[in-house]
Amino acid sequence: MIQGEMCGKVIGAVRKEPGRGAAVILVGAMNEMFDVLSSRIAAARTHVWTTVQRGLVGSILVAGFLVGQAMTAGGVGSGCTSARLRW
Repeated sequence: MIQGEMCGKVIGAVRKEPGRGAAVILVGAMNEMFDVLSSRIAAARTHVWTTVQRGLVGSILVAGFLVGQAMTAGGVGSGCTSARLRW
């Protein structure tokens, strides 16, 4: 993978450089970059919006059914329909 190649090149370059300052900075930055990349890939693979949309549609259907049942439970001429007929 590209990550392996990049790590190999960075580690090879760090070993040639005297001192530990470059190693700490470069390896830390590489690790951070790979973490961000992995997080983006994981976020792209999870389909939260599909799950949320299905939940919302299901809730709307259940609410519509319950409202319909409540409106018909009173019989003909009850609720909003009787108010409209009186005007």
